[in-house]
Amino acid sequence: GIATWGCVSGFQQLDVHGANVHYAKPRSEQKGEAPLEPNHTEYIFVDDGSERKYGREISFRAKLEQAISGGFFASKPTASYLNNQSTSASTTPSLRPEQSDPVPVVLLVVEGGPNTVRT
Repeated sequence: GIATWGCVSGFQQLDVHGANVHYAKPRSEQKGEAPLEPNHTEYIFVDDGSERKYGREISFRAKLEQAISGGFFASKPTASYLNNQSTSASTTPSLRPEQSDPVPVVLLVVEGGPNTVRT
């Protein structure tokens, strides 16, 4: 999942370096906070220094999705030198069959506020 750091209930318990953390959902939540989804095993936290301000991760999420689907990992031309005299163009291996292939996206919303749809 991708979450705004300052909106995670009990985010202070996650501020640990060099070790895994067991996240315990806080018993009470303040307005502007939400617990982490327990079915996710990995998270990317977006931290802009704000607290309890939803939606700060939306721009990052959109750019990440665009990078993944929009050619960031596609083939890039490289030059191969043959006998130090002539060059031929080749491409590096691609993770996608065609650079113009669209990437279908399905979002199933079970719960969440308006920012859930904006992402």
